Amino acid sequence: MQDAIIWILLMNGLLYRYFLLTFLTQQTKHGTAGARWAKKKHFEDKVTCAKATVNARNGSNTDWPQSVSSDVIFERLHDYSRATEWKEPPVCAVCGQFQRQSKSFSFPVFTGTAAVPDSFADADNLPDLQVLRIKDEFIIQNCIVCQVSNEFTFDNLLLDGLMLDKGGITRRRGPSNDYDDVQICNICCGFLKSRQIPRFALANNLYHGQLPDEFRDLTWVEEMACSIYRNTAHVTRLFNSSADDQPRVLHGNTCAHEMNVISTARILPRTPSDINDMLSVVFVGPGKFQPEKTGNLFHIRKQKIWCFLMWLKSHNRLYAPLDFDKERVDLFPDDGPLPGVEQRAIHHCISSTEVTALFHEETAGIEDHLASYASSSDLDEPLIEKMGVMDPECTRIPTRSLVANTLCRFAQTDEDGNELPDLVLH
Repeated sequence: MQDAIIWILLMNGLLYRYFLLTFLTQQTKHGTAGARWAKKKHFEDKVTCAKATVNARNGSNTDWPQSVSSDVIFERLHDYSRATEWKEPPVCAVCGQFQRQSKSFSFPVFTGTAAVPDSFADADNLPDLQVLRIKDEFIIQNCIVCQVSNEFTFDNLLLDGLMLDKGGITRRRGPSNDYDDVQICNICCGFLKSRQIPRFALANNLYHGQLPDEFRDLTWVEEMACSIYRNTAHVTRLFNSSADDQPRVLHGNTCAHEMNVISTARILPRTPSDINDMLSVVFVGPGKFQPEKTGNLFHIRKQKIWCFLMWLKSHNRLYAPLDFDKERVDLFPDDGPLPGVEQRAIHHCISSTEVTALFHEETAGIEDHLASYASSSDLDEPLIEKMGVMDPECTRIPTRSLVANTLCRFAQTDEDGNELPDLVLH
């Protein structure tokens, strides 16, 4: 019995050892094959990645940079032009001014109704436009009735008869009916909400009427002959052409200087000598100044002056009490330059070769002069750049600006030791 048990145990041990050895052998064989397969797979992946890198590098050398299509170029040019174009700011319908700095807003006024719509959420806070209603009989009779003008007719019961600028009113379509979009700046809106006339409103005796089409071609010299008040002196600097074969090509600039006196006319028009007292011409170049070659720069027409004065007498209350002298009109030519302007010329005689250099030196600025873009052909009109009203002594600069500039000028040099220019930015 014991021998049988020993024999069974011995056989079980042998079988267990045999099967254990067999199992370990199979696992070793399979483990080696798996490691070899993993290494082979890893090698194949590296080869594939290397081939892809080589192909991408070869492709980039031939396909990059790619040429941009003309459609894309024109699309980008259109976007740039549209983003950089100057757009007119909205016009305030009350004062008629462009609102570049102050914020404008609009509110709808529905047509066909005499009350503010209940649907408008801010109806109780709307500006009171009724203070702008026209009540001046002179304007009604001479500027509206006599000229059969519809300047203050808007086809809107809420706006008809109000002194508003049509440039600030836009007709729009609503879901049920049309309405007018009225632009009002913040300054005028503050006054209107208090039921007061704004300071710069057209209704605050600032309406000057509409100029007829026949007087829209008035030259600035003709306007000076018809003006009641003059407080500026005009200086024109003309450069003759540097080419000897183009004596009519003139270019330069003109500026106005304020005077400490105001010239008030009691009898109109002003005489040629009165106008010449406020004009100066500096002619640079060979030869002498010839007014007949300046085009419309000093052009004047006596019939245009007289017709304009008669129109002003009937439509402008400032001209109604004045006297008008027909003999003064005969002092002007029918169609020609201002008499006596050649005597107001100061000649700076230099050679033709020096004209161009001096012109570029004296007209240097951020933008080039208009004459820089002109062709060399003979022009009928001189290219004149208007410089505005000059203030060389800074008399029109507010005191606070001068004090601020003085405080900034304590340091005469910047951090790098460069000397700062003595300028007043105004």
